[in-house]
Amino acid sequence: MVGSPEGVFSINGKFYTTRLLYYYIHYAYCCKYVDFNTIDTIMELGAGAGNQIGVIKRLHPHITFYVFDIAPQLYVCQQYLSALFPDSVISYRQTRTMNELPEEQAGKIFIFGNWKISELAGLSYDLFWNSASFQEMEPNIVSNYLEYVNQQTKKYVYLFERMQGQPRARREGSQGVLEPTTFEHYKLGLKDFQLQDMSNANIIMLEDYAKGYSFSFWRRQQK
Repeated sequence: MVGSPEGVFSINGKFYTTRLLYYYIHYAYCCKYVDFNTIDTIMELGAGAGNQIGVIKRLHPHITFYVFDIAPQLYVCQQYLSALFPDSVISYRQTRTMNELPEEQAGKIFIFGNWKISELAGLSYDLFWNSASFQEMEPNIVSNYLEYVNQQTKKYVYLFERMQGQPRARREGSQGVLEPTTFEHYKLGLKDFQLQDMSNANIIMLEDYAKGYSFSFWRRQQK
């Protein structure tokens, strides 16, 4: 009940929200391709309020999370996850001066500014996660991120995006993107990964929002 959420319902005395089910669907999709009990580290870029981490950590408390986002959103994410898991969060105040990834600490959640992706020595993780934020960026920015993701990710990549790209803006500064980021950009950026599955994201409870979105799961190719 942290944050006074909307869409609350109760089953057998336990509270749930429609939004929690939305994030559980993402997790359930990935479970078709990976056993999360074999995952030790997850990096999420653009974690929003941290809802997805909240779901996965409840189910797999051993996983270490590296959370990267822009500064204003980091504050919201840090506050929410600290309320859920008060002993697990390593705050932005602690990580902002780090130049090297600290020794892995099972179950901890590290909060980083997005620029730290290129600064942290030794940064690597089993699973990279991005949900509906790459599509909001221009292709050159996404390609820059994916260069690091392609190098740092040890096993798997999960993406939830509009693979045809977001609508173009009528002019610079208006809603939309100047150039859509499409499936071809992801494929080129994840050159060392094999696409294992791409499926239409049919999420009934959010049918209008999810229209045109795809789940996709990628596995590092064996050399």
